[in-house]
Amino acid sequence: ALSYLALGRVASSWKSNELGARWLARATDLWAAGEARASSTEERRRVRLAWAETLNFLAWAILGEQTDDFGLAARARQAVPVAQDGFELFRAEAGPAHQDTLCAQVDWLWMRQLAGTNVIQEIIEWMAAAAGEPTAVFLNSFKQAVRESAQAAAAGRQGEARARVRQFVDKLTPPTRPRLRRRVPLALAHTGCRMDRDTTLRWLVMPLFGISSEELNALTRT
Repeated sequence: ALSYLALGRVASSWKSNELGARWLARATDLWAAGEARASSTEERRRVRLAWAETLNFLAWAILGEQTDDFGLAARARQAVPVAQDGFELFRAEAGPAHQDTLCAQVDWLWMRQLAGTNVIQEIIEWMAAAAGEPTAVFLNSFKQAVRESAQAAAAGRQGEARARVRQFVDKLTPPTRPRLRRRVPLALAHTGCRMDRDTTLRWLVMPLFGISSEELNALTRT
C-alpha cells in the first residue's frame, strides 16, 4: 500500500492524474484489506489513518488540474465522495479538531464548491472552528481583514495587503499546527485563482465581504 501510495503521489505531481488515481485506488484497496487483518486497536487506527491520507490524495488525483475547466465540475463530483470518506476516517480516528481532520475537511468542502454546491458558509464555519472562535465573532474579524487587504491592494499597497493577509492567517494557524498552517494559504490561493474564472463565486464573495469588483481583482492579484 505504501508503494502504490508513493507511486500515485509521484504520478499526480507530474500531472499524470489518471495513472496516479489508478495507483492510489489500488493503495486504498490494500489499506481496506489491512484494516480487516489488523490484530490490535492501535494497528487498526494506524491503518485507518494511512487509508484516510490515501483517500485524500486519490480525491485530488481524480479532480485533476483545477486550471483545466473542461469537465472540472464532473471530475469534482467524482472526487467529492472520495474526499468525504477520507475526511470521515480522519474525524473518527484523529478527532474533529485535529489538524489532519481539518485539512481533509476543507479539501472536501472545496471539491463540493467546484462541483457546483455553494459551501461558502460551511467554509467560514470551518475557519471559525479552526480558529477556535464562534462563527459570528470570526466572521466579523474575517470581513474586516478581507476589506482592509482589498482596499490596500486596490490602492497599490500590495505589501501592506499581503502583510494583512499573513497577519490573519497567523492568527488562524499557530505554529503548533504546521500542516494547517500550510493548508490555509493554499485554500485562499485556490479561491483567489478560481474567482478569476468563476463569476458565480465572485458574486457570492463580493457582497459577503463588502468589496467591489476592482478591489477583489486587486486582492486576487496580490
